[in-house]
Amino acid sequence: MPEFTPDQKKAIETLGSDIIVTAAAGSGKTAVLSERVLNIILNENADISDFLVVTFTNAAAAEMKSRIAAKISDAIDNGGISASQARHLNRQLALIPRSSITTIHSFCLDIIRSNFFLLDIDPRFRILEEGEAQLMKLSSAEEMLEEMYGGTAPELFSNLCKWLGGGNDDRLVSEIIKIHGFISSFSHPLDWLGNQDEK
Repeated sequence: MPEFTPDQKKAIETLGSDIIVTAAAGSGKTAVLSERVLNIILNENADISDFLVVTFTNAAAAEMKSRIAAKISDAIDNGGISASQARHLNRQLALIPRSSITTIHSFCLDIIRSNFFLLDIDPRFRILEEGEAQLMKLSSAEEMLEEMYGGTAPELFSNLCKWLGGGNDDRLVSEIIKIHGFISSFSHPLDWLGNQDEK
């Protein structure tokens, strides 16, 4: 078992309340979270199926499952637990493959698939592939350019094109897509844009 700092131990051992752990990449958040899950399973007799653990990538979700399984196996192998705890932990090992340790996207997708009838969407919907999304962005940006070139302020738009794209439409489209991606990262992109305009 790794040596945890006092703050990490506090995050692992605090029970009966919500906690927030903020730390830099590579600082041991995954180790702390997997240890916290094990601690709750052992000390509160919880089932792994009671947990929702979300990550940003499939690799991180797989690593989290693997770490939790390894920690449960170690707890069983190292002894020091009662027979009932050993049975409980063996059950948890069996439940891990079906546990809700997943990406935030997969979790949301499961909710949508389970409630499509409430959302009034086609149950055969699918997730857009990254390549398809890029093509749609490119097509939308190009259509917008065509509209703007024939719009009511061609001189103003022409100046923007020179400034942002250097007179090159391909570069301009690329910059528009990049800016759109940045703005979309805000929870209220239109409000953010409005605030920038006021400045």
